[in-house]
Amino acid sequence: AGVRLRPEGYEYVSYYVAARAQAGRLDEADKVGADILKRFAAQPPFNLDQDPHCLYSAVVQMKDQREHRHNSEASALILRERARSPQADATVHMQVALLDLAGLKNATQELKVWEGLVGKLETDSACVSGENLRSLVSAYYKFAHALNQVGRPADALVAYQKLQVYSPHYAEVHYNKGILLSVLADKEPDAAKKAQLLEEARQEFLLQTQYNWHGTAADNANKAIAKLQLAEK
Repeated sequence: AGVRLRPEGYEYVSYYVAARAQAGRLDEADKVGADILKRFAAQPPFNLDQDPHCLYSAVVQMKDQREHRHNSEASALILRERARSPQADATVHMQVALLDLAGLKNATQELKVWEGLVGKLETDSACVSGENLRSLVSAYYKFAHALNQVGRPADALVAYQKLQVYSPHYAEVHYNKGILLSVLADKEPDAAKKAQLLEEARQEFLLQTQYNWHGTAADNANKAIAKLQLAEK
């Protein structure tokens, strides 16, 4: 306790942690790794982009062996430290969001996580320009779903529309928009507006049949179209 570790000591201990991880002694590796990170965090400058990456690799390996559980104390410390760097990329911010989501059961809290991530990634030129675009699109997709989960279908529809600025036919975006439009139509008292919303829903379902994501989206869209036709009879 209280020993100041130099970079070469950090690298040595990282191999110690890696060995424990490979031997299946994950709890011990977690404890040692977290302790080392705490010590280095208290000894500025602490720059994971310049320091050896052995410990980071060891913790990633631990996370893989834990079937991608995101509650490892050591991996959480590393990711959060990396996220503080101005050079942190979209992948790091996405992983931190997953850490924040771990254990959350409140849909409103989950919404705040995705909303924060979208806001962060939209200020990243690498995301908006295309290098990390997929991360931004994925975050928007989950943000829209979270909005719908808390009973905000109109806002979810807007989020999907913003997603489409970056990726017009991503995943099941057309199908999801069609579902939301159908929900809004059910709540619309004005007959003309209701008919318009249902027609927009139909068009989105038809578009999804053209962009048959993973081979199942078209089936879902066709079932939704059949349901609309049945409701009209």
